[in-house]
Amino acid sequence: MKQSDSAYTLTGYLTIKDVTQLVAFTVFYKKTITDPWGNTRTGFRAELTINRFDYHISYKETFGNNVLHVAPDVKIIIDTELIKTK
Repeated sequence: MKQSDSAYTLTGYLTIKDVTQLVAFTVFYKKTITDPWGNTRTGFRAELTINRFDYHISYKETFGNNVLHVAPDVKIIIDTELIKTK
């Protein structure tokens, strides 16, 4: 993981169906809180946009004017919360 000004870059391999590719998520720090039980929790959001055709997801149904029902670019968002152990 590499840090830039306000975000991190997390690289790894993403496998969908029969395709594995190296990808880079952009990870944003959200905030840190103390919950009602005294635990420290920190939130992060990771974002990545992929082209679904690169992973052989080829659903190509169109509206009457040849516009795809599902766009080629798909945005993947992962919201996560980490809890500090005591």
